[in-house]
Amino acid sequence: MKTPRDIILQHHCAAEVGLQTLSAQQLAQLAAGKQSRVTPKAARSNSFFTNLWAEVFLPWRKVWLGLGAAWVVILVFNTVLREDSSRIALQSLSAPTPETLQLLTEQRRILAQLMETTEPQTPADIPRKPGPRSEAVTRRAIV
Repeated sequence: MKTPRDIILQHHCAAEVGLQTLSAQQLAQLAAGKQSRVTPKAARSNSFFTNLWAEVFLPWRKVWLGLGAAWVVILVFNTVLREDSSRIALQSLSAPTPETLQLLTEQRRILAQLMETTEPQTPADIPRKPGPRSEAVTRRAIV
């Protein structure tokens, strides 16, 4: 029975032969001048926006689609509720009822009573806050 090490080594040897043929083909293309240079994908993209798109948006496509869908739902609800609130506001602009007018006049009367000025307080009536202890007069009795 083969050990896992033998199985992995066998796969590695088969892959190594394939890699050697690929590298030989690339070297032949370079020698023929068909390919100017071999660079990784990240090194080829020079644009900031291309890098941003490749690193930020592409890996998280489902998340961005979910956020976009959530915003669409929010905007739909916002427009629907705005139409309802404007309709309610138009209905509330009708002429005030007699009960509303009576309550309004009563509130104005109570406000006028509260706003009446009273006699100013004398300094003796105003409670005094205690000052710092360092300014307190200490009285000591001599015994």
